[in-house]
Amino acid sequence: MVTTLIPPHERRILEAHIRKVPLRDLALVTDPLDEYQNRELKELIRLRMQGLPLQYLTGSQDFFGREFYVNTSVLVPRPETEGLVELAINELSKLKLSTNLTEIRGLDLGTGSGCIAATLALEILGCHVIATDCCSEALGVAAENLRRLRVNNVTLLEVGTPPTLSDYQTLGDLDFIISNPPYLVESDEVATDVRHHEPESALYAPDGQPFLFYEMLIELGHQKLKNDGVLAFEVPHERADEILQLVEKARFGQARLENDLTGRHRYCVARKTISL
Repeated sequence: MVTTLIPPHERRILEAHIRKVPLRDLALVTDPLDEYQNRELKELIRLRMQGLPLQYLTGSQDFFGREFYVNTSVLVPRPETEGLVELAINELSKLKLSTNLTEIRGLDLGTGSGCIAATLALEILGCHVIATDCCSEALGVAAENLRRLRVNNVTLLEVGTPPTLSDYQTLGDLDFIISNPPYLVESDEVATDVRHHEPESALYAPDGQPFLFYEMLIELGHQKLKNDGVLAFEVPHERADEILQLVEKARFGQARLENDLTGRHRYCVARKTISL
């Protein structure tokens, strides 16, 4: 018998993973774990006690009603990012209606697991997404998720480390750019398991350059977005007002901040209404 050294609900999640049954069906399983399963569960509990996120142990995370494969090469998809996708779907639906577009084409910068790109491609008819990342291992995770979800309208592209504007020059005109870029700084409060186990390059902005990726997204918007194109990204609530000022200073129209479910500024959305 495995001693429960983690919260009971986490143990049930790990046991369901080992038994290869949905969590909702675990109560229907009455057979005891065999020796191999018992040993595997003990090892997963040990790793969880060391702080490894539960999603890395099970290799999965739900996002927008779909199951995505994850490993330590990518961030665990979060509810906050679901909010970004929901905002983007609303904005792009309005764009399609106002311009009579039947197809739209956009960029997901820093795709990680591919959860943003895959979801937009599946939720919006006629949507094609170019999903970029500077980590080949992350692109491998994204490719696996595209395969599992049978997504055919996402193109994966590896860019440099760190990415530069020149990496995107061959993309052509875009209807939208979306991103959950690295935006944390060392002084930000971060959960211990996130700080120690999720990829630093996907979490933290370069030292002394907390707005680097936002400045690049804004410039990419000017270079690549069609008139009335949508720019949408996650922001740290501590620096949201400063990022909005960057967008407004760059003369994007309809720029605004939106709140997440906790009531904090988490998203910035703007439209390219002036061609420079």
